[in-house]
Amino acid sequence: MSPLISIGFLWLWHWKTKAILNWKETSDLKRTLKNDISFKDLSFRNSVARFTALKLALLLLITAILGPKSGGEMTETLSEGVEVMIALDLSKSMLAEDVQPNRLYAAKAAIKNILKKMDGDKVGLVVFSANAYTQMPLSNDYASAINFLESLNTSTVPIQGTSISEAIKVSMEGFDQNSSASKILLLFTDGEDHEEELEETLKIAKERQIKISCLAIGSGNGAPIPNSNSEDKYKKDKQGNTVISKANIPLLQSIAESNDGFFNQIKSSSPKEVKDLNGYLRTQEKTETGTFMFNNLTPRFQVPLLLSVLFFIISMLIKEKEGPWF
Repeated sequence: MSPLISIGFLWLWHWKTKAILNWKETSDLKRTLKNDISFKDLSFRNSVARFTALKLALLLLITAILGPKSGGEMTETLSEGVEVMIALDLSKSMLAEDVQPNRLYAAKAAIKNILKKMDGDKVGLVVFSANAYTQMPLSNDYASAINFLESLNTSTVPIQGTSISEAIKVSMEGFDQNSSASKILLLFTDGEDHEEELEETLKIAKERQIKISCLAIGSGNGAPIPNSNSEDKYKKDKQGNTVISKANIPLLQSIAESNDGFFNQIKSSSPKEVKDLNGYLRTQEKTETGTFMFNNLTPRFQVPLLLSVLFFIISMLIKEKEGPWF
């Protein structure tokens, strides 16, 4: 920026002198400045001094606005929270549009709204359909969790189907068994489970004191499943009938009730959908989840600001003509 300001000054001086010569219809600038009463004693040296003071004032003002900091002490702070594993259903039925624009979009929006309210909690991410995989282990890095979330779609897990049991098993392994913090599993699914071992898995989760909360995505009336890889607009069964995917509300309610969890039906992408869930998470027993060190720096904008004001005053006092500057 400094070179640009200097170039601007030189251009302005050149333009000013050229305008004087054109007005007086002469090419002898030195003689004009010496003899003409209007421009007598006009000083390039004083103009440079005035410009320099103004330039320094601007640069110091910019420095003050940027907020320089220095000194300070290293401070240790402890964070407290709970452990939360989030399991997201990526089966094709999550593309049904009984929740706008579709179930998967609404689920991802709900998870992002939960992450934005977290403070000190550890969060991990599991994705599932017929199989389940850990997408992100427990961490305080909410920004990374959101980035992972954005990249997910129904092609992330190659084998289709819905196995809530697998999602719970993989999520249970993600918790820190040595931590005394509350362990909470959040299941985001339409509940179309096709496995028979769910009851046994829920029993194991309860023995490990893992609370399972279910966020039902979709409606009981259901909706057809879009089929982008076929000539048919919607998925059809072997008889050629359009498949209607319905959220299994009773199943998800029973899972939440049997494992001391929270139940809610997600009906839109609004942050209001997870307001009660955020309240529930805040009531859970917390423990130390991390130690952070940060430098408590002291703001130092006052000095450049005062110097900036001083140089502005000096620039206004400097005259462009020869003689006393002030």
